[in-house]
Amino acid sequence: MTIDNSTSDAANPIDTERESINSPELFKKLAPENIRYEQLSRAITSTILTAIAFVGLLIWWLTNGFDIVLLLLVAAAATFLTYLFAMAWRWPTISYRHTSWKLDEEGLEIHKGVFWKHQISVPLGRVQHADVSQGPIQRSFGLGTLVLHTAGTQNSSVVLSGLNQSTATELRDQIITQKRGDYVV
Repeated sequence: MTIDNSTSDAANPIDTERESINSPELFKKLAPENIRYEQLSRAITSTILTAIAFVGLLIWWLTNGFDIVLLLLVAAAATFLTYLFAMAWRWPTISYRHTSWKLDEEGLEIHKGVFWKHQISVPLGRVQHADVSQGPIQRSFGLGTLVLHTAGTQNSSVVLSGLNQSTATELRDQIITQKRGDYVV
């Protein structure tokens, strides 16, 4: 009788569990349409700030006349606003790559942040109620925002914006359904 001492192909269950927890396949990305939505929203904000800066510089010019200070203010405003428009275009793509979420039997986990990383975990036992909201610009892109209201005072609302409207609604329904089975108050 021969004893086979070779290792089997089955992985160690602890290592497999550790790999599945850290596996990026479990985390889902936001809707790709969120990039265009964020770019449009930021462009609108940048345009409003540009108009305010223009009016401010115009008032300065009308009250003080043309001088070197006005020229420096115009140069500073133009530089800042150019940077603002560039970031309005580029930042949503960067932010999109660094935002993901997952829902499992324990709760919702959100990872986000480019420079400052945030890992938000919302246990299902802490969820009081869940909302799905959608603004007019989000509606045109088919996007929605999931808002979880939790027990407690600090960070009592957790927002996950940038989901497809159908995904946000399904996620809300899934959280409510899982919450019903959980008798933790």
